[in-house]
Amino acid sequence: MTESDPQPLVHIEGVVKRFPGVVALAEARLDLYAGEVHGLIGENGAGKSSLIKVLSGYYTPDSGVVEIGGEPLHDSVAGARRQGIATIHQERQLIPDLSVAENVVLPDWTPGGPWVRRREMQRRASKVLDTLVTGVDLRQPARMLSPGVGQLVEIARGLAQNARVLIFDEPTTALSLAERERLFETIEKLRAAGLAILYVSHNLDEVQRLADRITVMRNGRTVESAPAKGFTIQRMVRSMVGRDVRALPSVNEQLGDTVISVRGITRGRRVRDVSFDVRAGEIFALVGLEGSGRTEVARSIFGIDRLESGEVWVHGRKVELKSAVSGIEAGIGLVPEERKRDGIFPILTVRENISISLLDRISRLGMLSLRRDRGMARTSFQTLDIRAGSTETEIGTLSGGNQQKAILARWMNRECSVLILDEPTKGVDVGAKAEIYALIKRIAESGAAIILISSDLDECLPVANRFGVMRAGSLAAVLDRANATKNIIIAIATGDHERSVA
Repeated sequence: MTESDPQPLVHIEGVVKRFPGVVALAEARLDLYAGEVHGLIGENGAGKSSLIKVLSGYYTPDSGVVEIGGEPLHDSVAGARRQGIATIHQERQLIPDLSVAENVVLPDWTPGGPWVRRREMQRRASKVLDTLVTGVDLRQPARMLSPGVGQLVEIARGLAQNARVLIFDEPTTALSLAERERLFETIEKLRAAGLAILYVSHNLDEVQRLADRITVMRNGRTVESAPAKGFTIQRMVRSMVGRDVRALPSVNEQLGDTVISVRGITRGRRVRDVSFDVRAGEIFALVGLEGSGRTEVARSIFGIDRLESGEVWVHGRKVELKSAVSGIEAGIGLVPEERKRDGIFPILTVRENISISLLDRISRLGMLSLRRDRGMARTSFQTLDIRAGSTETEIGTLSGGNQQKAILARWMNRECSVLILDEPTKGVDVGAKAEIYALIKRIAESGAAIILISSDLDECLPVANRFGVMRAGSLAAVLDRANATKNIIIAIATGDHERSVA
């Protein structure tokens, strides 16, 4: 809140939004002031997304007050946009085959006439985009942009529409460390320019760093709203969950024989002569910066990407990785980084998503046994505490944490010897993270070898036995737990370790 503008720019009070069988919002409230960053936090399903959609004009509330600058919010996306609301979504909303300039000035291509004037369009786009980033070719298609620059283009679009309120919905999910820092600097500039920023994130460290005030939602209600300086991480977690969250599990010390041996695998410049072993019960963390080759190693081991050279052995047998089917048949499972794109079939049920890689085991003579299929799904629901209406609920309607549990159930039922987990808690709330890591440890204790890929060192440091540090497609170092610290890993991943030694 500023001294010159003591009234909130956005005022939400007593908002209720119901869907058949579900109350998405119940007496939600929020005040957002010009010149501030307001953190909105809560578990998946707490009501954050519904509140954003109300403020953006996607949803019309059943009751309650939503005002922008003292005026009632128009109940449409176009109306909310005219009142100065712009949303920067978690998943990019650029039109890939349109130019940068065309994306920036959308939807106002023809101001003051029926004709599109390319030079004028580029001038208008440049005027806004240059305040955020320089050196971007306005004529190139948006699909050529990096995630970080693409996000800045979306912010420029909002500014071109004279936005007064910018909503950031999980904005750092797909960004590298450098891109995150640039985003944070941009947000600081926007705050200083007097815009109202609503910052929605599962990353509580980011919220604590950026926010002037914090609002916590739980079960569709606003349970707490106060200046950020009074919030510790522990207070945020307790307020979100309504209880103390158990700590991440400790490392599993009971290790067996080597399960998987990776020998000199190479695929272009993204994977270059990578070798390592993982034992039964071991969690081997593959860490490094975005683009270091971590995900490419996972895809190569699983069989999605064909190797140019090198070998993969499982239980002493060489695996001929011709496709992902070869990986599955060898006892390898993969939980991919992009859960919504590569991990789930959103319009299929939870049951179908669990059994999709088990059809050979629950069929006889080509006929699926629905009895075994349904029984397996019910057992997974109970064992993994998957929270959904039933096993027949479409998985796309579940929270990220429950979707991830269903994918884990898929591989647990297949009893994989090797499980590769690529960013397993990406887009997952703080309560579900501890549950997922407890499941990962349970899988390791059953004798599986775990390859854990994570950008969050604070998460993987407590649970991993060893750390493989990737840099520029190569495995730069393998560290035992006793020698692995956050600073050492970052130094190796960035090359600072070599420079300091030299």
